[in-house]
Amino acid sequence: MGEVDAQPLLYPPLLKGGFQGIVDSHCHLDDLRFEGALPSLLHRAGVAGLDHIIVPCSKPDRWGCVSPCETMGVALHLAYAIHPWYCEGINPETYHRLACYLEHAVAVGECGLDLGARGGDLAEQVTLLRNQLILADHFHLPVILHAHKALDMLWGEVRNFPALRGVVHSFSGSFQQAKQWVDHGFYLGVGARVTYANQRRFHAMIAAMPASALLLESDAPDQSPQHWRGKNNEPALIVETIRALAALRNVAGQALVDQCRKNSQELFKI
Repeated sequence: MGEVDAQPLLYPPLLKGGFQGIVDSHCHLDDLRFEGALPSLLHRAGVAGLDHIIVPCSKPDRWGCVSPCETMGVALHLAYAIHPWYCEGINPETYHRLACYLEHAVAVGECGLDLGARGGDLAEQVTLLRNQLILADHFHLPVILHAHKALDMLWGEVRNFPALRGVVHSFSGSFQQAKQWVDHGFYLGVGARVTYANQRRFHAMIAAMPASALLLESDAPDQSPQHWRGKNNEPALIVETIRALAALRNVAGQALVDQCRKNSQELFKI
Protein backbone atom coordinates (compact mmCIF):
# COMPACT_ATOMS: atom_id res chain seq x y z
CA MET A 1 0.00 0.00 0.00
CA GLY A 2 1.13 3.55 -0.63
CA GLU A 3 1.29 6.55 1.65
CA VAL A 4 -1.87 7.86 3.27
CA ASP A 5 -3.34 10.61 1.12
CA ALA A 6 -2.59 14.03 2.58
CA GLN A 7 -5.74 15.46 0.95
CA PRO A 8 -9.13 15.56 2.75
CA LEU A 9 -10.53 12.07 3.10
CA LEU A 10 -13.34 11.59 0.59
CA TYR A 11 -15.49 9.46 2.85
CA PRO A 12 -18.96 11.03 3.32
CA PRO A 13 -19.99 9.35 6.63
CA LEU A 14 -16.74 10.37 8.30
CA LEU A 15 -17.64 13.79 9.69
CA LYS A 16 -21.22 12.91 10.68
CA GLY A 17 -20.50 10.86 13.78
CA GLY A 18 -21.04 13.68 16.23
CA PHE A 19 -18.86 11.96 18.85
CA GLN A 20 -16.53 13.72 21.25
CA GLY A 21 -13.64 12.56 23.41
CA ILE A 22 -12.66 9.49 21.39
CA VAL A 23 -9.47 7.72 22.45
CA ASP A 24 -7.78 5.61 19.78
CA SER A 25 -5.89 3.11 21.93
CA HIS A 26 -3.76 1.67 19.11
CA CYS A 27 -2.54 3.57 16.05
CA HIS A 28 0.82 3.17 14.30
CA LEU A 29 1.56 6.79 13.47
CA ASP A 30 5.22 5.77 13.25
CA ASP A 31 4.45 3.69 10.14
CA LEU A 32 6.26 4.85 7.01
CA ARG A 33 2.92 4.93 5.18
CA PHE A 34 2.00 7.96 7.29
CA GLU A 35 5.20 9.85 6.56
CA GLY A 36 4.46 13.39 5.43
CA ALA A 37 0.73 13.06 6.10
CA LEU A 38 0.47 13.54 9.87
CA PRO A 39 -0.82 17.16 9.91
CA SER A 40 -3.79 16.47 7.63
CA LEU A 41 -4.40 13.08 9.21
CA LEU A 42 -4.50 14.56 12.72
CA HIS A 43 -6.73 17.39 11.53
CA ARG A 44 -9.26 14.84 10.24
CA ALA A 45 -8.94 12.89 13.49
CA GLY A 46 -9.75 16.00 15.51
CA VAL A 47 -12.74 16.83 13.32
CA ALA A 48 -14.02 13.27 13.77
CA GLY A 49 -13.94 13.66 17.57
CA LEU A 50 -10.62 12.16 18.63
CA ASP A 51 -8.52 13.89 21.26
CA HIS A 52 -6.10 11.16 22.36
CA ILE A 53 -4.13 8.54 20.39
CA ILE A 54 -1.89 5.84 21.85
CA VAL A 55 1.01 5.18 19.47
CA PRO A 56 2.74 1.79 19.95
CA CYS A 57 6.23 2.11 18.48
CA SER A 58 7.29 -1.50 18.15
CA LYS A 59 10.08 -1.47 15.58
CA PRO A 60 13.46 -0.50 17.08
CA ASP A 61 14.65 1.45 14.05
CA ARG A 62 11.50 3.62 14.24
CA TRP A 63 11.72 4.48 17.94
CA GLY A 64 11.89 8.23 18.33
CA CYS A 65 10.36 9.14 14.95
CA VAL A 66 7.14 10.33 16.66
CA SER A 67 7.18 12.49 19.78
CA PRO A 68 4.59 12.73 22.55
CA CYS A 69 2.80 16.00 21.86
CA GLU A 70 -0.53 17.66 21.14
CA THR A 71 -1.18 18.46 17.49
CA MET A 72 -4.40 19.78 15.99
CA GLY A 73 -6.04 19.25 19.38
CA VAL A 74 -5.09 15.56 19.42
CA ALA A 75 -2.66 14.40 22.12
CA LEU A 76 -0.21 11.65 21.17
CA HIS A 77 0.96 9.22 23.86
CA LEU A 78 3.84 6.85 23.12
CA ALA A 79 4.38 3.19 23.97
CA TYR A 80 7.54 1.28 23.04
CA ALA A 81 8.38 -2.37 22.53
CA ILE A 82 9.71 -4.91 20.05
CA HIS A 83 7.08 -6.64 17.95
CA PRO A 84 7.51 -10.42 17.50
CA TRP A 85 8.03 -9.82 13.77
CA TYR A 86 11.31 -8.10 14.64
CA CYS A 87 12.74 -10.55 17.17
CA GLU A 88 15.83 -11.41 15.13
CA GLY A 89 19.11 -9.83 16.18
CA ILE A 90 17.90 -8.35 19.48
CA ASN A 91 20.81 -7.85 21.88
CA PRO A 92 21.45 -6.30 25.32
CA GLU A 93 21.98 -2.88 23.76
CA THR A 94 18.48 -3.05 22.24
CA TYR A 95 16.97 -3.77 25.64
CA HIS A 96 18.97 -0.90 27.15
CA ARG A 97 17.61 1.49 24.51
CA LEU A 98 14.10 0.19 25.12
CA ALA A 99 14.42 0.75 28.87
CA CYS A 100 15.48 4.35 28.23
CA TYR A 101 12.43 4.99 26.07
CA LEU A 102 10.14 3.33 28.62
CA GLU A 103 11.06 5.95 31.20
CA HIS A 104 8.78 8.32 29.26
CA ALA A 105 6.15 5.89 27.95
CA VAL A 106 2.53 5.12 28.81
CA ALA A 107 2.90 1.39 28.07
CA VAL A 108 5.12 -1.42 26.83
CA GLY A 109 3.81 -2.34 23.44
CA GLU A 110 3.18 -3.73 21.01
CA CYS A 111 4.78 -7.01 22.07
CA GLY A 112 3.60 -10.60 22.12
CA LEU A 113 3.64 -13.80 20.11
CA ASP A 114 2.86 -14.51 16.46
CA LEU A 115 2.52 -18.05 15.14
CA GLY A 116 1.68 -16.88 11.64
CA ALA A 117 3.96 -16.74 8.61
CA ARG A 118 5.51 -13.40 9.61
CA GLY A 119 6.42 -14.48 13.12
CA GLY A 120 10.08 -15.17 13.79
CA ASP A 121 11.68 -18.12 15.54
CA LEU A 122 9.35 -19.14 18.37
CA ALA A 123 12.08 -19.57 20.98
CA GLU A 124 13.39 -16.08 20.17
CA GLN A 125 9.84 -14.69 20.35
CA VAL A 126 9.26 -16.21 23.79
CA THR A 127 12.58 -14.88 25.12
CA LEU A 128 11.81 -11.44 23.72
CA LEU A 129 8.34 -11.45 25.25
CA ARG A 130 9.55 -12.55 28.68
CA ASN A 131 12.19 -9.84 28.78
CA GLN A 132 9.61 -7.20 27.84
CA LEU A 133 7.15 -8.42 30.46
CA ILE A 134 9.95 -8.08 33.02
CA LEU A 135 10.50 -4.50 31.87
CA ALA A 136 6.78 -3.73 32.09
CA ASP A 137 6.72 -5.14 35.60
CA HIS A 138 9.81 -3.15 36.57
CA PHE A 139 8.46 0.16 35.25
CA HIS A 140 4.90 -0.54 36.50
CA LEU A 141 3.60 -0.03 32.96
CA PRO A 142 0.69 -1.75 31.22
CA VAL A 143 1.37 -3.95 28.20
CA ILE A 144 -0.15 -3.79 24.72
CA LEU A 145 -0.20 -7.40 23.56
CA HIS A 146 -0.11 -8.92 20.08
CA ALA A 147 -1.45 -12.47 19.81
CA HIS A 148 -1.75 -14.02 16.38
CA LYS A 149 -2.81 -17.67 16.69
CA ALA A 150 -1.13 -17.64 20.11
CA LEU A 151 -3.66 -16.48 22.70
CA ASP A 152 -3.32 -19.49 24.98
CA MET A 153 0.47 -19.52 24.75
CA LEU A 154 0.54 -15.81 25.46
CA TRP A 155 -1.71 -16.28 28.47
CA GLY A 156 0.69 -18.92 29.78
CA GLU A 157 3.45 -16.29 29.81
CA VAL A 158 1.47 -13.31 31.11
CA ARG A 159 -0.08 -15.14 34.04
CA ASN A 160 3.42 -15.45 35.52
CA PHE A 161 3.18 -11.69 36.21
CA PRO A 162 0.10 -11.37 38.45
CA ALA A 163 0.47 -7.61 38.90
CA LEU A 164 0.63 -6.93 35.17
CA ARG A 165 -2.27 -5.25 33.39
CA GLY A 166 -2.81 -4.26 29.79
CA VAL A 167 -4.81 -4.80 26.63
CA VAL A 168 -4.94 -7.64 24.13
CA HIS A 169 -4.81 -5.69 20.88
CA SER A 170 -7.31 -6.60 18.16
CA PHE A 171 -8.78 -9.37 20.28
CA SER A 172 -10.21 -12.24 18.22
CA GLY A 173 -10.49 -15.20 20.60
CA SER A 174 -13.42 -17.13 22.02
CA PHE A 175 -15.78 -16.05 24.77
CA GLN A 176 -13.94 -18.31 27.22
CA GLN A 177 -10.56 -16.83 26.28
CA ALA A 178 -11.93 -13.30 26.51
CA LYS A 179 -13.36 -13.94 29.96
CA GLN A 180 -10.02 -15.35 31.11
CA TRP A 181 -8.20 -12.16 30.14
CA VAL A 182 -10.90 -9.85 31.49
CA ASP A 183 -11.01 -11.71 34.81
CA HIS A 184 -7.25 -11.12 35.07
CA GLY A 185 -7.79 -7.37 34.70
CA PHE A 186 -6.98 -7.01 31.02
CA TYR A 187 -8.86 -5.01 28.41
CA LEU A 188 -9.85 -6.18 24.93
CA GLY A 189 -8.98 -3.97 21.96
CA VAL A 190 -11.87 -3.67 19.48
CA GLY A 191 -11.17 -2.44 15.98
CA ALA A 192 -12.71 -2.42 12.53
CA ARG A 193 -13.33 -6.17 12.51
CA VAL A 194 -16.63 -5.35 14.22
CA THR A 195 -17.75 -3.53 11.02
CA TYR A 196 -17.63 -6.75 8.97
CA ALA A 197 -21.04 -8.39 8.64
CA ASN A 198 -19.67 -11.94 8.30
CA GLN A 199 -18.00 -11.91 11.77
CA ARG A 200 -21.00 -13.32 13.65
CA ARG A 201 -19.05 -15.34 16.20
CA PHE A 202 -16.85 -12.36 16.97
CA HIS A 203 -19.92 -10.13 17.25
CA ALA A 204 -21.54 -12.49 19.76
CA MET A 205 -18.37 -12.66 21.85
CA ILE A 206 -17.72 -8.93 21.98
CA ALA A 207 -21.38 -8.12 22.65
CA ALA A 208 -21.24 -10.36 25.73
CA MET A 209 -18.21 -8.61 27.24
CA PRO A 210 -18.70 -5.87 29.85
CA ALA A 211 -18.23 -2.38 28.45
CA SER A 212 -15.75 -1.76 31.26
CA ALA A 213 -13.39 -4.23 29.54
CA LEU A 214 -13.28 -2.66 26.06
CA LEU A 215 -10.93 -0.23 24.34
CA LEU A 216 -11.49 1.34 20.92
CA GLU A 217 -8.65 1.10 18.42
CA SER A 218 -8.02 1.83 14.76
CA ASP A 219 -4.75 -0.11 14.25
CA ALA A 220 -4.17 2.34 11.41
CA PRO A 221 -2.83 2.19 8.78
CA ASP A 222 -4.01 -1.44 8.81
CA GLN A 223 -7.40 -3.07 9.51
CA SER A 224 -9.63 -0.64 7.62
CA PRO A 225 -13.41 -0.77 8.22
CA GLN A 226 -15.55 -2.69 5.77
CA HIS A 227 -16.59 0.31 3.69
CA TRP A 228 -12.95 1.40 3.35
CA ARG A 229 -11.55 -2.06 2.65
CA GLY A 230 -8.42 -2.19 0.52
CA LYS A 231 -7.33 1.34 1.41
CA ASN A 232 -5.09 2.68 4.14
CA ASN A 233 -6.88 3.05 7.45
CA GLU A 234 -6.53 6.19 9.60
CA PRO A 235 -7.65 7.25 13.09
CA ALA A 236 -10.70 9.24 11.91
CA LEU A 237 -12.25 6.04 10.57
CA ILE A 238 -12.61 4.74 14.13
CA VAL A 239 -16.03 6.43 13.91
CA GLU A 240 -17.15 3.43 11.85
CA THR A 241 -16.03 1.05 14.58
CA ILE A 242 -17.93 3.08 17.18
CA ARG A 243 -21.13 3.01 15.13
CA ALA A 244 -20.93 -0.73 14.54
CA LEU A 245 -20.03 -1.62 18.13
CA ALA A 246 -22.72 0.64 19.58
CA ALA A 247 -25.35 -0.90 17.30
CA LEU A 248 -24.19 -4.39 18.21
CA ARG A 249 -24.44 -3.64 21.93
CA ASN A 250 -27.65 -1.58 21.53
CA VAL A 251 -26.22 1.48 23.26
CA ALA A 252 -25.76 5.12 22.29
CA GLY A 253 -22.49 5.75 20.50
CA GLN A 254 -21.43 8.59 22.79
CA ALA A 255 -22.08 6.46 25.88
CA LEU A 256 -19.79 3.81 24.40
CA VAL A 257 -17.14 6.44 23.64
CA ASP A 258 -17.35 7.76 27.20
CA GLN A 259 -16.94 4.31 28.77
CA CYS A 260 -14.03 3.36 26.52
CA ARG A 261 -12.40 6.73 27.25
CA LYS A 262 -12.66 6.01 30.98
CA ASN A 263 -11.12 2.58 30.40
CA SER A 264 -8.24 4.07 28.40
CA GLN A 265 -7.58 6.68 31.06
CA GLU A 266 -7.52 4.06 33.79
CA LEU A 267 -5.11 1.82 31.90
CA PHE A 268 -2.71 4.36 30.38
CA LYS A 269 -3.01 7.10 33.04
CA ILE A 270 -3.63 9.76 30.40
